Amino acid sequence: MAETSLEKPPVRLWIETRDSFADELADFGEAVTASRRGHDRSPAEKEAYCLRAYLVAARLAGTLVFPVIVHASEQRDQQAGWPDFVLETGNTLRGVEISEAGSPDFQKWVTKAHDEPRAVPFPDDRGHQGDRPERMALDDIVKGVEKKQQELAKQSYRQVADCELLVYVMSEGWVLADKEKVANRLQTELGRFIDDTNLLLFRHIHIVSDSLVILDAGGPEQRAVRTEKAYEMDYSDWALEQAALARDEKVNRLDLWNIAGELEALSKKDRRSRDSHLRNLLMHLLKYAYQPEKRSGSWKTSIRNARTEIWKISNDSPSLSLLKQRSEDALGVLSWEYDRARQNCLDETRLSADQVPVVCPFTLEQILDEDFWPEPSAGPETDPPS
Repeated sequence: MAETSLEKPPVRLWIETRDSFADELADFGEAVTASRRGHDRSPAEKEAYCLRAYLVAARLAGTLVFPVIVHASEQRDQQAGWPDFVLETGNTLRGVEISEAGSPDFQKWVTKAHDEPRAVPFPDDRGHQGDRPERMALDDIVKGVEKKQQELAKQSYRQVADCELLVYVMSEGWVLADKEKVANRLQTELGRFIDDTNLLLFRHIHIVSDSLVILDAGGPEQRAVRTEKAYEMDYSDWALEQAALARDEKVNRLDLWNIAGELEALSKKDRRSRDSHLRNLLMHLLKYAYQPEKRSGSWKTSIRNARTEIWKISNDSPSLSLLKQRSEDALGVLSWEYDRARQNCLDETRLSADQVPVVCPFTLEQILDEDFWPEPSAGPETDPPS
C-alpha cells in the first residue's frame, strides 16, 4: 500500500491535450543522447530524455491519457520515497523510474566515436557469432531491471501504488543486435528473472533507445514504436519523411495531426510577419511626421522596405491583405499595432506622449501607399482621417 506524502514532487510539465502535446513538451529532454552531444550527460539529462522518448512513443501508440501532469523528483523527494518522475492523470498517480542498461565504458566510446568516427575502433574485437549480440543485449537489459527491482523490493518508491520502469539501453550488444529478436525474447527473459528472484515486478517495463521504444516489453501487449522520425524527436527527419509519404500518396501513414499543426503555424507565421512589418512601418511614419528635422535616408528606406514586405505577403496570400479584409478586422489590426508602434516611437525619440496622437493619424490606404509621405506635424490631430 502506498504511503502517499501530501506534497508531491514539483511540476515539470503540464500537457493538456494531444493538440498541445508538442508545444507543451517543448525542449524537455531534447537532444541529450551521447551520440548527439560531445560531453558527459548529467543523470537528470538522461532521465528527461528517456521520459520524453517514452511520452512520444505512448502518444504515437495512442496510450497516453490527457491531460497529464509530469512531476520531476528532486533529491529530497527521492529520499522521501518518490520515483524519478510521477505522471498524474485525474486522481491517479503513476510512478516512473529510470534505469540504464550498458556499461559506462561503452557510452564513453559512443561519445568519443561521435567526435572522431574514423579514429576510434569498435571496443570489442572478438567477433559476434550467431545470436551473441542479442544475448548480450538481453543480459544488459535484465541487469538494468535488476538494479531497480532491488530498490522496488525495499519500498524505495513507496509514495505511489504503481510504478513503471524505463530502461535506457545503450550497449554494445544492443547496437549490433536484431531489435526484433530481442523484443521477441524479452518476455521469456524477464519471466525467468522474476521466477529466479521471486521479486515483485514493476507494473510495466519499457525499453528506450535512441530510435526505438518497446512499450510493455515483458507483457502481453508489447509494442515496438520507432521514434527517430517522430515530430517531437527530430523535426527535420519528420518533415522529410512526411514529404516522401505524401509524394508516394501513402496517406494512411501521414502524421496528419502534426501536419495540420504545421500548416496552421505557417499561416500564423505570415500573419505575424505582416503585423511586424506594419508596426515598424507605423513607427517610422510617426518619426517622419513628428520629427521632421531628423528625417534621413535610412528612415525612408525603412518605410519603403516595410511597405514592400507587406505587399509581398499580401500578394502571396491575398487573404492577409489588410485592404481586402473586412474593415473591422483590418482596423482592429491597425489599432493593435499602432499602440505598440507609438510606444516604440516614444522610446526611440525624445518626443513626449502628448506630442504623438493616441489614435493613428493615417488611413490604411495612406500607410500602404508607396507615394504617401506624411507632412511635418507639430502635434496630434484632433480627428484622425477616416
